[in-house]
Parts: sequence; structure tokens; C-alpha cells
Amino acid sequence: LSSLLSLSVNEIVLRQLTATLPGLLCPVVDIVVNLVNIQLLGTLNAVIPVGTAGTIHYQLASLPFTSGLFLGLDLDGAVKQVGGSIIPHDSSPSALPPLLDKLLVLGLRQSFLNAVLSLLIQIPPQTFTCTPEVFSSASHLQEAIMTLVPAGCSSCRGTSPLSIKLTLSGNPLILLEEDKATVELSVMIQIFIKRLDGPVLNLLLLKADLGLNVHVSIAGGRLVLGLSLG
Repeated sequence: LSSLLSLSVNEIVLRQLTATLPGLLCPVVDIVVNLVNIQLLGTLNAVIPVGTAGTIHYQLASLPFTSGLFLGLDLDGAVKQVGGSIIPHDSSPSALPPLLDKLLVLGLRQSFLNAVLSLLIQIPPQTFTCTPEVFSSASHLQEAIMTLVPAGCSSCRGTSPLSIKLTLSGNPLILLEEDKATVELSVMIQIFIKRLDGPVLNLLLLKADLGLNVHVSIAGGRLVLGLSLG
């Protein structure tokens, strides 16, 4: 028909296609890309060893979802100790917020992080010996401890130095709040005298809850938790 019209049909068709096709094709391409993402990311299955303590098995808790503006991933997994025993945690579904200013929304459960911390933070008991020279600078603590010792306990006033032993009690817990993260550690503080001619004499047993401030960052593709004593 171009020979019968003063206007080029090709130009008309091309003008119409350039005006309408992007609006029609972009959503279709977006759907196809999202389907490909779901097919690929749905197979996410990674097992990461944690030294000699165990392994962390990462997997998706549900299929990835997208609104056309961002991609959302809900991560979960299994935390295994050496020997194959699994550290239990709550794997109930979680709702990810629609963060429209982000391209990728990644969700990690607080209970999953607690299981990971139980595997990562395995502090052996720490024992510190208080020599007479060091302990003399803390005379108020020495007097407080001596008041706990029965007056008839002659073996308590020998030359054996006092020792302090810190033992991790229970599993660490991470608490996630708005703009704040805290790790709680329960420790047992034991003050004792190790006598040469007899068993260990306990002077004080104290359970303490320590709150550690958490600074969260990402370095080298890894989630990094920096802990400091609050």
C-alpha cells in the first residue's frame, strides 16, 4: 500500500511499534527474567564448613518473590555440629518488608542466627590466677571475699593464690531490635583456691549475664558481627 499513500506505511508501523512495544514487552521480559531467577535461586543449596565445629547448610525457606521493583529472598538452613546433631531453631515463615528503595531484600531469622552463634561461639573455660602482687591492688575485693570465708577455715589463709574461672553457661542469644542488635552471654564466675594438700575450695560462684553490642557489616560477601562489651 505504500505506493497508494503519500505517507510511508513503514514509517507509520515503525512509529507505532516504537511507541507501544516497549510498554508491552518490558513487563513480559520482566516476568521471564523473574521466572529464570526463581528457577535458578530455587536451587540454592550451599553447605559451609565452620572450622572443626560443624557446618551451616543454607537454603531458601520459600521461593523468591518479586514485585517488578525488587527481589526478595527468605533464607533459612540447618546448623549441624560435628557428629551430625542439628541445633534446633524456629523455621516458621517470616514476612519480608517491601523495601522499595532496595533492589534486593534478604531475610534471616533471628532463631537461625542464634543457632549459628551457638556453633560459632564456643569459648573454653578461662582461668586467671591472682598472684599476691596483683591481688593486693584490689584489697576491697579481697576483703569482700574473705568475709565470705568461715572464720574457722584456716586453710583459706595459706599461700595458695586465688583463681578466677569464667565458664560460658548456655547458648548465646542475639536480640534484633530496630536499629540495634545485642548478643547476650551467660557466664559462671568461680573464685576458688587450689590447695596443694586437698581439693579445690570454692569461695564464690556467681552467674552473670553479659550484654555485647553488635556492629553489623558486610565484608567480602560475608556477614560480619563485631562484638563489644556494653
